[in-house]
Amino acid sequence: MSESPLNPDELAAAYLKSRDVPCPNCAYNRRGGVTAACPECGHDLAILHEDGGWKKQHRQLATRILTMLLVLCIVQVLMSGYATIFWLNMAIFSAASSMTLYLYLIQGVVGLIAYLALSIFTVRVRRRTRSDQEITATKVSSPMLAYLIVTILLWLSSFMYEFF
Repeated sequence: MSESPLNPDELAAAYLKSRDVPCPNCAYNRRGGVTAACPECGHDLAILHEDGGWKKQHRQLATRILTMLLVLCIVQVLMSGYATIFWLNMAIFSAASSMTLYLYLIQGVVGLIAYLALSIFTVRVRRRTRSDQEITATKVSSPMLAYLIVTILLWLSSFMYEFF
């Protein structure tokens, strides 16, 4: 058999027992009050779940961060796609073929695939943060960390062309 929920007066008494809470209507200090109604003006005090606002703010922040990361990934996909088309055009129509040209082409294709996969991953994480699932820093930071690693690896790979 389940317990019955507390009535508003019991909730207010438990909440006001050791807190300085002003009445939202008349600013009377409700500390130690035993009823939900203010003794000065009769306005009812509504006790809300304390963590609801923070969770909503964290969810909104996570969604904004992931949206910005998604836009960044889409821009990178477009840039990698353009670079791939450019280097493919150079490889096909250029009379001079060099190893560097093919390395740039490979880097463009790898970047295109990596950023496209990262975009899909970011969309999936963003959908989870918009639902009622619990938000953790790891869920939000994992696509950001993956983006950083992919970007650094592609940037470092461009230095190897100097050796060819």
